Amino acid sequence: MKLDPLNLQRYIYPVFYWRDTAYILPINMLKVLKHHLITGFKQYPSILCVTCGITQRKCHAVSKKDELPWQRDHYKHFLAIQTRWSDNDQYGHVNNVIYYSYFDTIINHYLIKCCGLNTDLKTSNIVGYMVDTKCIYRTPISFPEVVLAGLYISHIGRSSVHYTVAIFPELSEQASDDHPHLSKCGISSQTDQVILTKHSSTACAVGQCVHVFVDTDSNKPVPLPDNFRAALEKIAVVKDTTRSKL
Repeated sequence: MKLDPLNLQRYIYPVFYWRDTAYILPINMLKVLKHHLITGFKQYPSILCVTCGITQRKCHAVSKKDELPWQRDHYKHFLAIQTRWSDNDQYGHVNNVIYYSYFDTIINHYLIKCCGLNTDLKTSNIVGYMVDTKCIYRTPISFPEVVLAGLYISHIGRSSVHYTVAIFPELSEQASDDHPHLSKCGISSQTDQVILTKHSSTACAVGQCVHVFVDTDSNKPVPLPDNFRAALEKIAVVKDTTRSKL
C-alpha cells in the first residue's frame, strides 16, 4: 500500500493515543519526512521512523477488524461501574492505572456470579493468576461518571482464559436524578436501557487480560472444570481475530 505523506495523520491516528491524549504529527514534520516516506519505506520495509516512533507496520489504515473491540455490539456481558472521587488524578480525569481495577471488577464479577468461582482458599484450592494485561486509551473519563464495562472471552485454553474488556463512557454529564440501576447480575442484553440511553456505543479504552488457573498446593496449572468452562463459553467470541492486536 502506497503511503500518502500529506494524509499521514489518518494512518497514524490509532497509535498516537497515550494516557488519554491524542498526539498528531506536526505539518512541518510531514514535509521533512515526505521524501523518506515515499522512498525509504519502499526500499527498507522495517525502517524505523525515530522522530515519531513508529514503523511501517503501524502506518496503516484502521481495518474493520481492528475496530471491533471498540464497538459495544461486539461484547457479550456488561456491568455498570461507579467511578470514585479518588479515581481522578491531578489532571481531572480517571488515572490510567484505575482502568485495570475496572477490568478486574467485571472479570471477577462474571467469574463469581456466573461461573461459580470460589474465592475462599479455605474451601477451594484453585486460584486464577493474572499473567498478562494491556490497555489502550482513546478518550478520558472522570468522576462522577457511571461507566459501562463490557466483557467477552476471546480464547479458552486448557487452564487459561483470555478476556477482552472495554470501558464505555456516559453520553452526557448533565445533572439528573434519573439514574439506571447498578445490576447485581450484570447486563447481558443489548436492549437494556442503561446501554441504549446512557452510554456511548464506542469505547474510551480497551484492554486484554489473561488468567491462568493454578492448583494452590502444587502451584501448577489445572484444567478448567466443565461447568466453569461452559459458563465462559456463553460469552465467548468464536475465532476472535482481534486477540493480541491492540
